[in-house]
Amino acid sequence: MNILISSSSFLFTDTEGVGEGIFVYEIVKRLHDRGHKLVIFAPQYKLLDKNIKALTISFNIDLFPAILELREQAGWHYFAYKSFEMARSIIKEKKIDIIHHLAPSFSGMYSLMPLLNKPFIYGPIPLEHRNIDFETEFVKNYEPPKDIEKEIIDSLSILSRKQYARTLSMADKIIVQLPSIRNHLPKSIIKKCIPIPLGVDTQLFCLLPENYKHQDLILSIGHMTAIKGFDYLIKAMAFIVKEKPRAQLIFIGDGPDKTYFEKLAIKLNLSKNIQFLGSIPHNRINKYLQRCNVYCQPSLSETFGLARLEAMSCGKP
Repeated sequence: MNILISSSSFLFTDTEGVGEGIFVYEIVKRLHDRGHKLVIFAPQYKLLDKNIKALTISFNIDLFPAILELREQAGWHYFAYKSFEMARSIIKEKKIDIIHHLAPSFSGMYSLMPLLNKPFIYGPIPLEHRNIDFETEFVKNYEPPKDIEKEIIDSLSILSRKQYARTLSMADKIIVQLPSIRNHLPKSIIKKCIPIPLGVDTQLFCLLPENYKHQDLILSIGHMTAIKGFDYLIKAMAFIVKEKPRAQLIFIGDGPDKTYFEKLAIKLNLSKNIQFLGSIPHNRINKYLQRCNVYCQPSLSETFGLARLEAMSCGKP
């Protein structure tokens, strides 16, 4: 089957600590391994997999990390219209059978692809973030928009919501990550919704042999932004080292607030107990999960939290 993936995360990746980009990659890789012919549209990508990279068309839209609201709003509108225009020729050239808007797939993230008269799948739709205060909870180095920018953002948001509703109404099938998500969608589309939860590669994320000696090691994985709550874990570490002076906390991931978290660790005299490893290829993260005692995800809000499933698959509390 010839499949057009019309969107593949803020950052389509097999190496960065971006959960959404990783799970999209895993889906795309399995479709490719099963012999499907793929064309993938991505705002931007960072891929080590040469086979998938060769199938991906990047629009070079800088949406990650999402610090500036106006840049994010304008970027997604541009991506929606630009990908629609490009798809019109791709569909004929590649003889596309089906279109799938994979992710992002939450409120406001729309696609114009249903207008191309091909079978269209949307999702998986995750849980929405709780009401986040973008200024105080999303990123530490938030730059508030100017008055004129705020007006543009509000106008773009209204357009996004209208187009999102239209996308759902025109979709042939809608994937939701959990059955309960259907309760938050319009009743008119519920019959089209199919629950398919996210999965984990249990051959990669698995238990180590029992004879491995564990250390006093805590692991946390995620994009380095305030919404992940890493500052609370760093502050908690100050109490842990009083009981276990040799305890270690390792962070995996990169992002706009990494420097803030590093400075906080120094301020609390925890430099010897906390390591910031930055981004690690996804197929190597299992080694860290297998060797830690505890996995901790102190997020203020998550739409799913794939890393927690991977930790549990490695047998970690």
